[in-house]
Amino acid sequence: MTAGKWTQDLIASKTRDAIGAAVTLWMTVFSKMEALRLPSQVPCFWLLTS
Repeated sequence: MTAGKWTQDLIASKTRDAIGAAVTLWMTVFSKMEALRLPSQVPCFWLLTS
């Protein structure tokens, strides 16, 4: 395994982690905004049925 390949794998892994974190954060913020805008039971119902 070459250093170049290892570096590529590391960058790919970090990129996936960053994307995952961004999506998680976005979903958290989005669900909080929805919860503020809608009656509290609606987001729970939506999460259960989605």
